[in-house]
Amino acid sequence: MTVRAVIFAGGGTGGHIFPAIAICEHLQALDSGIHMGFICSNRPIDSRILSTRQLSFHPVDAQPFSLRPRSLGRFVRSWRRVVQSCEQAMARDMQACGASPGQTVLVGTGGFVTVPAFAAARRLGVRTVLVNLDAIPGKANRLLASRADLVFTTYDALGGERVGPIVRREARGLGSVQDARRLLKLDPEVRTLVVTGASQGAGSLNAFVPALVGHNPALFAEWQILHQAGPSRVDEVRAAYEALPVRAQVVELIDEVGAMWTAADLAIARAGAGTVAEAWVNRVPCVFMPYPYHRDEHQRHNAMPLVDAGGAVVLRDLIDPEANTRAHASKMERLLTDLRELSTMREALESLACDDGGLCIAASLRNL
Repeated sequence: MTVRAVIFAGGGTGGHIFPAIAICEHLQALDSGIHMGFICSNRPIDSRILSTRQLSFHPVDAQPFSLRPRSLGRFVRSWRRVVQSCEQAMARDMQACGASPGQTVLVGTGGFVTVPAFAAARRLGVRTVLVNLDAIPGKANRLLASRADLVFTTYDALGGERVGPIVRREARGLGSVQDARRLLKLDPEVRTLVVTGASQGAGSLNAFVPALVGHNPALFAEWQILHQAGPSRVDEVRAAYEALPVRAQVVELIDEVGAMWTAADLAIARAGAGTVAEAWVNRVPCVFMPYPYHRDEHQRHNAMPLVDAGGAVVLRDLIDPEANTRAHASKMERLLTDLRELSTMREALESLACDDGGLCIAASLRNL
């Protein structure tokens, strides 16, 4: 049966939304007649990302699953209501384009929004597709993989169909390095270090890099820093740099993500699946400092294809900025001063296979 509506479910962070947008872009290019909608969380980041696009989106009050008594209670109390909200959202999208449940597909990108959306799809008779983004699948994906009609994965996990990195159009670099730096209000001729904790920022990275500059300011004499601090720490991080002899620009969120990657000679970043995919596609050497509180260390595993290729390194985030500086200053000094090593890392990334995972999934959805 011809697919007339594709509804994406995921949210809470950009890491769950941006891959869905990448698939959506390819679907629109392949078949502009397919209606697309989003079921997301009610966190502000979701609306900020989706409100700038000509797409219907429906925030729901989904709750993360946790065994902590208070969180578990919220999850249980809200479950039926959230599933009903997901049903209503899907029904509105189907009605908007005249699609039947058999002509509709729900695509989940994992996380706490995907679980109730899958439950609603099952009640409505809508087919489900799961997109696994992490090297070690999370709880939601492990639960849903056996229930999905089709599973795609960017790593060898869950027995799904393996696809390449999934990166939206605006996160792919275009144009010259100098033009990208001008767009970002940077000096076009100065080497650039990008620091990013993704859409939410990363507190320990926000503290570590200014501490590293303070430890050895001369190391940064020929560099400028573009630092994405996240929504709650911009003023604090900006003040830390202003007290130091370094060229640094601090922003809450970088909208020109493709320009950011084009401008970068080196990046210090978390290793969420989306960040790793963007660094991979844009061939940017990276120092990955995975989120330190995940028991399964899935961010470290996310980074390994780039590390194994020679295009990235992984450093353990010790959380305390002084501890991080003591542990990692020598490695950072080598990367910031040895341009041959950076060039070798970039060449290693350029030799790494990089099929477009979003295009592969979009083509499969169109032909379901």
